[in-house]
Amino acid sequence: MKRNRIIITIVLIVAGIGGAMFLQKWLLSMNPEPTSNPGTEATRLVQTRLVEYQDITSFMDIPGRLSPGRTVEIISEVQGEILSGDIPLKKGQNFNKGQLICTIYDQEQILSLKASKSRFLNSLANALADI
Repeated sequence: MKRNRIIITIVLIVAGIGGAMFLQKWLLSMNPEPTSNPGTEATRLVQTRLVEYQDITSFMDIPGRLSPGRTVEIISEVQGEILSGDIPLKKGQNFNKGQLICTIYDQEQILSLKASKSRFLNSLANALADI
């Protein structure tokens, strides 16, 4: 009894799928084929001409002060006196890559470092005697 019921269910499912496919083909065949619309040729409403590229030079004489678009701040991260280089550090001064802008006189700091090293070694030598 159960076996007959399973077979009937499977046959009904297959028949339903087949009927749906047949109904789909029949409905698609009733639909008329769409006609293709040939494209119309575009007409220009404005007159055009080809562009000829060329360089245009213009000269302007404008009185007034200039201000830079970008400014650069030079900050020294070491101690010492800043000495001028090949170029004076003033507004509006331009320089090229590799040119010396400024130098730092660092002899005082080097001597101070050597003196503190000497004091440290003396205090270490005194402490070793106690150890």
